[in-house]
Amino acid sequence: MADEEKFAHIWNRHKGNKTWLWAAALAVVYSILFVASGSWRAFLVANPIIPVRVGDCVIQRPTVCHDANLEQAQLVRANLREANLRGADLRAADLRRANLRGADLRAANLRKANLSGGDLRAADLRKANLRGADLKGADLRKANLSEANLSEADLTGADLHKANLRGAWLRGAKYDKETEWPEDLDPKAAGAVLVED
Repeated sequence: MADEEKFAHIWNRHKGNKTWLWAAALAVVYSILFVASGSWRAFLVANPIIPVRVGDCVIQRPTVCHDANLEQAQLVRANLREANLRGADLRAADLRRANLRGADLRAANLRKANLSGGDLRAADLRKANLRGADLKGADLRKANLSEANLSEADLTGADLHKANLRGAWLRGAKYDKETEWPEDLDPKAAGAVLVED
């Protein structure tokens, strides 16, 4: 049976049934909205099945973007697990709920970046600039933040249990009663500010 005959057979068989036409029309409309809204880009950044370019960086497995310029990059829910972002410029980047578990962020500039709700477990943030960064509810367990600048950062609800904060600058960093600190650290003595409800 030729392709034309197959199509005609399918059409004749279903022409009285409008359900499949509606389903096909909805699929086309959804696809157009998905592409037009830019949701495809957010989906691919979060699930890098193919390489996606964001600024100077290509998000893929493994992601290697050391020294990349990602200032103000939109990386919400990005999967950057174990990514090499050493020395990257991530100033004011939107990394809400991003997976940065085990990522190399040594000497990265994350000033005023939004990392709220992010997974930064075991991330290497030595000498990183996190001044004014939003780390509300971030998971920083076992992260290495030695000599990092966390001044004026928002650490409310963050989990820093077993994090290395030796030599970290915490002057003016905000925390609340939900913030988990390493056992050997007194946040008030380090200059952090307790915020009440």
